[in-house]
Amino acid sequence: MVFDMIGAVLIIIGALCEIPAIIGVFRYKHALMRMHPAAIGDTMGLFFVALGAAFLTGWSFTTFKILAVVAFMWLTGPVTTHMLSLMTFRVEKLQAVDRFEEININHDEENDAEDEDIEE
Repeated sequence: MVFDMIGAVLIIIGALCEIPAIIGVFRYKHALMRMHPAAIGDTMGLFFVALGAAFLTGWSFTTFKILAVVAFMWLTGPVTTHMLSLMTFRVEKLQAVDRFEEININHDEENDAEDEDIEE
């Protein structure tokens, strides 16, 4: 009975940690800003929900598997976040270069001579 109450409270705390994560992911426009609220849901929300599930199921092999999933998420989450942020940074950098750099695909020398006269 006591373990059931503790488990229910921990699951509710975990769900409350997930609410700001869900709102933040949909509210922020920039991908790098979305990563912070998503990390809150990954770390604290998942931990409390898994701990509550462990209390509800009792200490067994299932509890070990639940805690192994949490450990796996905690180990792979930072790597995933780092790779997503690096990819986002590089893509935005390439888009910024494409926006400010004019590329002439149909290059011919006659237009270059005219362009040189105009610049002088």
